[in-house]
Amino acid sequence: MKFLYLNFLILCILIASCHPAKKLTEIDHNSNVKKLDSCNVDCLLNKITANQNLHYFMGKGSIRYQFENERQDARLTLYAIKDSLCLISLKKLGVEAFRILLMPDHILVIDRLNQEYSNLNYSDLQNQYQLEIKFDWLQNLLSSGCFIKEAMDYQMIDSALNLKLKGSSKSYAVAYTLSNPEVLCKDFKLENSQYALNFIVSDYLKLENRSIPSKFKIEFESIDRSVLNLDLIWDEIKLDPIIQVKFNIPDHYKKR
Repeated sequence: MKFLYLNFLILCILIASCHPAKKLTEIDHNSNVKKLDSCNVDCLLNKITANQNLHYFMGKGSIRYQFENERQDARLTLYAIKDSLCLISLKKLGVEAFRILLMPDHILVIDRLNQEYSNLNYSDLQNQYQLEIKFDWLQNLLSSGCFIKEAMDYQMIDSALNLKLKGSSKSYAVAYTLSNPEVLCKDFKLENSQYALNFIVSDYLKLENRSIPSKFKIEFESIDRSVLNLDLIWDEIKLDPIIQVKFNIPDHYKKR
């Protein structure tokens, strides 16, 4: 279970970040590629981000973790308040094992298995993992299945079933597979020189005139070819105001 916590925490940081890199996603020049002007790009990106302006998000569900020969199942509860916090609770057999609080400037972790807690600094994590951290991108992933990188050269491959939007620069690449005409993200890929992330949405829930991802798979591959897989299914999603979240560190817990 400790490996589940460590890798899940790192993955939360990774999927909320993107660092410039040298590896680029290749464009298939034999396809029907359209070079979008800035207006068309803006219009399409506005449709993608329409679901992302959520002030509150609460999800309860199950998560399955697979890394090499290890496999774990756990229950996950997540509370998110835009530009404020993201609270994650992981339970095994009905007992909370870890509680993680992501704030704009730091991360607090309660390890109930070992009665310890950690206070993690974003800048230290950024130096350790060579990542540029964006706090709001995690909530955007949860609410729409992707996040937007600006100041990129975008190309679109149009078809009857899907829209494929690819963005690249001299340093990194992203790729989106979007439903047509709803423009819902079905597959989001991000690559840099050390990591490759694939975020696949297989089902959406219609809620308050929004389409929220309710079932998705996360594939995370590092430069050494090790692959981490996470399958997440939300059994319950609410967008109601979150009045209070609880995060109290017991006095007898030791700081790691």
